[in-house]
Amino acid sequence: MNYSLLIMNKLLLLVALLFVMQSCGYFETDDRILVGVIWDNIDYPIPDEDPAIHWLKLQGNYRIEAIPMNNLFNSKNNWEVDVLWFHRSFDKKRQKVPPALDAPMRDYLSRGGNILLTMEAARISHDFGWQPVAPMDSVIILTDHGPGRNYGFHGDHRHPIYGEMEVDAYTWNPKEDHEEHRLGYFHGDRPDDSEIIGVQWSNTTFNEEEILVWEQSLEKGKVLHVGAFIYPSEDQFSEAQHDRFLHNILQYLAGERQEDLSASLLPPVQRGLASLREN
Repeated sequence: MNYSLLIMNKLLLLVALLFVMQSCGYFETDDRILVGVIWDNIDYPIPDEDPAIHWLKLQGNYRIEAIPMNNLFNSKNNWEVDVLWFHRSFDKKRQKVPPALDAPMRDYLSRGGNILLTMEAARISHDFGWQPVAPMDSVIILTDHGPGRNYGFHGDHRHPIYGEMEVDAYTWNPKEDHEEHRLGYFHGDRPDDSEIIGVQWSNTTFNEEEILVWEQSLEKGKVLHVGAFIYPSEDQFSEAQHDRFLHNILQYLAGERQEDLSASLLPPVQRGLASLREN
């Protein structure tokens, strides 16, 4: 028996098998961003009803891990996700976020994880003692006086969350007049040890005294807060800019968009305000 020929045939068969497996995508890895979404499983019994989860599924280019807010003992707390996102809208009375959520979120930050808190969820940084200065609630009336109801954020255009935006970030242009809730820092208040990323922007005007986007470094990670104008899956006139802004944030927190701000010796809060004044 020609053992050399037998070994050669087996090697050729193995190479052919590996080629077929690779052609079929057997060895491909899913490199999409993995987003862990904390969802309110009392208000939304089914995960897909959560606005953030629904939005991510519509995009199709994210992997999703649903983390039930009120049943943490049923989920693994050693989260291995690229970004952790907690979104809560202002549209109805909410129960308080359970304190049990604090420990696993801090653990995630201690391992270098990054967190996105949008709308009402931006409050938990103060509730959990991460941020000593409490954000304020504010209500404004959105009306159309001709140019529409364009609202969003103005900030340093070098920051990656504003990448590929035509002009700042008009994330919300509703189709009807209504009362709009915001959570942020107003009338001279500032978050401690935080970078100010965005102030309110409406119809080409902005106000430095209306801070709605801020970022805080905590443990080995960071927490990005957006206290207004984020409405996943809502029908509106600025849907494209809204979605681009969310994509930018998730890519930034996942490390796929790098910060390119000029070096500064100013404290973080002042540096944020200074960069806003430059635009």
